[in-house]
Amino acid sequence: MKRPKIDKEKGPLTHKEILVVLSGLMTGLLLAALDQTIVSTALKNIVEEFDGLNHYTWVVTAYLLTSTASTPLYGKISDLYGRRPVFQFAIITFLIGSLLAGASQNMTQLIFTRALQGLGAGGLMAPVRKNLRSLWSPPGISICNHYIFNWFTTCRCLTKYDPTYFY
Repeated sequence: MKRPKIDKEKGPLTHKEILVVLSGLMTGLLLAALDQTIVSTALKNIVEEFDGLNHYTWVVTAYLLTSTASTPLYGKISDLYGRRPVFQFAIITFLIGSLLAGASQNMTQLIFTRALQGLGAGGLMAPVRKNLRSLWSPPGISICNHYIFNWFTTCRCLTKYDPTYFY
């Protein structure tokens, strides 16, 4: 894998610039982490509301299949067209899928919108790791993994409590 070209006039990114890039990438990871935590907690109540317990597994399977299948595609497409536009497309697709899933009126709509959301989620994980790894040299990749692990731990702790407990 090639390292990004360093602009000869500007030189390598400063620490402040890396932190700005890092905060944007971690915000994308926050979307994925919050989705995994909140939906897994609230899905039982949602399915009971739609009276669709026999389709419960399809909601999860649609999301997992589309996110798993799209992850390597996002990696290849980001190599061809650039990481930023692909990451932005993934975020927009994920948010549209989230809005439509929130507006679902029955189980069929929920299954298809979760599949759309999964298409976006596939682009939230792998490209972020790829972008972070391009910011540091190979010895600094452990720092990258440290940031990702701590961020997911923080997101899990923030959303640990059941948001549907009071409903």
